[in-house]
Amino acid sequence: MLKQCVALFRRFNRLFWLAIICCALSGMVLCCIPFINLNGSSTQKTNLYIFGGLFWIGIILEQLFFWRANSLRKKAEGENGENTYSLSSKSRIGIFSFFQNIEAIICDIVLILSAVLVVLSVVLQIKEQWLIIVSIVLLFLSLNLHCFFNGKNYLYKKEYNKYIDSEEYKENE
Repeated sequence: MLKQCVALFRRFNRLFWLAIICCALSGMVLCCIPFINLNGSSTQKTNLYIFGGLFWIGIILEQLFFWRANSLRKKAEGENGENTYSLSSKSRIGIFSFFQNIEAIICDIVLILSAVLVVLSVVLQIKEQWLIIVSIVLLFLSLNLHCFFNGKNYLYKKEYNKYIDSEEYKENE
């Protein structure tokens, strides 16, 4: 039973990090906005479709990997609900939680700062394209990572890692 949970956790862990990689892919595609020109050459118009497709594929894959990781977490918790690492069901979803751990604190600070930067760019009518794009990319990435690192799945991952390192786990091995 314990080996089955360890196998589930390994699959969960891979899917969790694949979701974060897909999130980063979508964010990096946003950085390519200056290279897109609707009135430009056919190559520039092709870039529009390529970048747009990569952005949406990244978001869709991120959600698919995240949902699959979430279902594996629920399955592992259902099989081992009595274990000490099954604490994530007591937490709120990531969007409504703040400052849950060091990774989340970093993302939450970047989220707040990038939101302020976007608002200031609009209010002050800043025309610097690079500043606007960087602030939007930071806002997009930090919002996604805020949800990841403040959420139940990351709490589960951290608690499970603590359990794996504990003496209790080593005794049951």
